Amino acid sequence: MRISVENERKLVNEILINIGVQEDHAKIITEATLDSDLKGFTSHGLGRFPQYIRGINNGFIETKGDYEIVKDEDSIALIDGKSLFGQYIAHEAMMMAINKAKETGIAAVGTFNSNHFGITGYYSDLAIRHDMIGIVICNTEPGVAPLGGKKAILGTNPIAIGIPSETYIAVDMATAVSARGKILEAKRKGVEIPPNTAIDKDGNPTTDPEAALEGSILPFGGVKGYALSFMIEIMCGPLVNAAFCTHVT
Repeated sequence: MRISVENERKLVNEILINIGVQEDHAKIITEATLDSDLKGFTSHGLGRFPQYIRGINNGFIETKGDYEIVKDEDSIALIDGKSLFGQYIAHEAMMMAINKAKETGIAAVGTFNSNHFGITGYYSDLAIRHDMIGIVICNTEPGVAPLGGKKAILGTNPIAIGIPSETYIAVDMATAVSARGKILEAKRKGVEIPPNTAIDKDGNPTTDPEAALEGSILPFGGVKGYALSFMIEIMCGPLVNAAFCTHVT
């Protein structure tokens, strides 16, 4: 099915309002969702809404309220997301970093107690719009085994970097061979995943998305992807008072 941008914007916003998301949050979540789909990351756009609705019903995602700033200094801040939608929290964190950087030249804002936020590159793009370099990292629920292991301990732990330029210069990637959302999308579509993407729960290579979800996605580039993922896990977990590794849900 094909849908126009404006119709998807209207649809997404209406869905969010109908499931109880407050209006100012819904507008931000809608734009992040559209950005995911327009860039071709359909695994992180509207297709994620069933997961969000389950999260709301299970009490993992809050639809109303606001975050708390638990640390606020000239160039750094820390936000307690209060279990709100990740898109809203990440947007507010990046805008806070942008505003601080306008005053001091550089800023970093961390978050904890938040949720899935779509594609990482949406938030580095916000910095580009303000003629700034944006760097965004995030840890995720376990889905990746350490190098040589077979149990999922690390997240797919994406990183995005955006650089202002006359042409669009940006990178947005998981530190695993595949984002977990793409594995979920393959399962929904009933198609196989590419070889050398994942292993099953016994450590055997698999192209079955369900077996991959029960097992583990592989880190990209072997030891290099594993090392980068591990460092992101530390910076997005213990450093900012957030859950990490198998404690992420």
